[in-house]
Amino acid sequence: MYNPISGNDDDQYVELCNKGTNTVSLAGWQFISGISYTFPTNRNLAPGAYLVIARNQTNLFARYPNLNSGNTLGNFSGKLSHNGERLALAMPQPLTATKNNTVVTNTIYIVEDEVTWGTGGRWGQWSSGGGSSLELMDPHANHRLAANWGDSDETH
Repeated sequence: MYNPISGNDDDQYVELCNKGTNTVSLAGWQFISGISYTFPTNRNLAPGAYLVIARNQTNLFARYPNLNSGNTLGNFSGKLSHNGERLALAMPQPLTATKNNTVVTNTIYIVEDEVTWGTGGRWGQWSSGGGSSLELMDPHANHRLAANWGDSDETH
């Protein structure tokens, strides 16, 4: 939800889905482009489960009764651009090397998923301030192609 119909950026959120068959530990994962957020060390995402990352968690709890501390984290810093940008999620990868008989460990972040969205063209018309979020229609589809994203169904 990058451009909420309310006009209030505190209504922004990102939703993750684990499309795999194994539980994923999100410990230390980070959004490294678009917004800033580091996942807590005790956070896992079960197969088929969803997780919302809120710009303002308290605000989203008041707006969406189905959200709670079990399925929602926050608060991310920064804000999602209303005109499109790159959003990237990265996992930590420790690298260990020996230098002068000293073991040195550094952490790098490897992008696991990303999207660069825009407005107009093949991007959804209702997700840009019209009340819908932008959602991946098929979690197995290429996340980088606009044709695989659409407006969420907010009729309920």
